[in-house]
Amino acid sequence: IGESPSIQKVKDLIVQFGRRDAKVLITGDTGTGKELVAHGIWRSSARSKKAFVLINAAAIPETLIESELFGHQKGAFTGAVSNQLGKLEMADGGTVFLDEIGELSLMAQSKLLRFLETGEIQVLGSNKLKQCDVRLIAATSRDLPAEIKAGRFREDLYFRLNVARIEIAPLRQRREDILPIFVHFVATVCGRYGEPIRDLEESAKSALMSYPWPGNVRELRNVAERAVLLSAQSITRELIIDILGSGSHQSEGGDDLPKSLEEVVHLKDFRKKAETRYVGQVIKLADGSVTRAAQVLGVDRSHLHQKLKDLGLA
Repeated sequence: IGESPSIQKVKDLIVQFGRRDAKVLITGDTGTGKELVAHGIWRSSARSKKAFVLINAAAIPETLIESELFGHQKGAFTGAVSNQLGKLEMADGGTVFLDEIGELSLMAQSKLLRFLETGEIQVLGSNKLKQCDVRLIAATSRDLPAEIKAGRFREDLYFRLNVARIEIAPLRQRREDILPIFVHFVATVCGRYGEPIRDLEESAKSALMSYPWPGNVRELRNVAERAVLLSAQSITRELIIDILGSGSHQSEGGDDLPKSLEEVVHLKDFRKKAETRYVGQVIKLADGSVTRAAQVLGVDRSHLHQKLKDLGLA
C-alpha cells in the first residue's frame, strides 16, 4: 500500500522476484512491513500453492533454534519427549520466511549455510540426511555488513542470502504513504467489526502527517485500530493526538514513591514491578530482540528468556 517512488519500487521487485526462485533478503527498520513483502513474493511465485512457513529467530531461545529449523528426534536433548518436525521440512516444496536472521547464533548460521548449499537437513538426534526443497526469504532490521565486521554474522552466509534484495524505507522517508495506509487500515478494521467506515477529518490528517512514526507501519496500524474503537463517526485531530500521546509518554520513576506508609509495598513486590518495567522497556528499545537486549543488560540470552517468563513478559 502506498504510492511513493520507494514503495512502487518495492512492488515492482515483489513481482519480479516472485517469478524467479532465487533467495531474497528483505531489509528495513522494525515495523516497516517485511513480512507483508515476503507474503507478496510467495503469492507471486510458482510456490504459492505450497506452504508459507514463518520463523521469527528473535523470538526463539538460542538453545532451541536448531530444533525449530531442522526438527529433532525423541531423546535428542533434555526435554525432547517426542519427535518434532522442523520448519524447513514442514515447508518442503514451499517457502520459508526467516525473520530477524541477524539474531541467529554463529552455529545456527553455519548449519543454515550448509542447508542452502546442499539442500539437505539433518534432524537433531539422527545420522540421516534428508533432501528438502525450500525457497528461503530472509529479513533483518540489522546492518548485516556491520554485523560481519563485528564478527556476529558470517560473510559467506550473507553472500548466499544477498542474491535478490529488497530494502524497505521507513515511513518517515515516504510520508506520502501515511494517509493511504491509515485509511486502508481504518477500512479493514471497520469491515472486521461490521461498522461504517469512519470519516477522517482534515485536521486529523495533519496530525498523522506531522508525527515521526518511529514504529513505522506497525505503529500506524495500531493507531488506526484504536481510532476506530474510540470513535463513532469521524476520526478527529483530538482523538489522534490523544492516542499518540498515550503511547509515547513514560511515567517517571518518582511516581512509584509512596506518599504515606499505607502505600508502602513489600520490597520484593516493588523490585519485581520495577524490574518488569525496566526489562520491558529494554526489550522495546531492542525492537523485541532478546539477543540484543541480553547483550546490553549483560546477561545470557537463556537467562533473559527465563526472566521474561518469570516477569510475565513472554
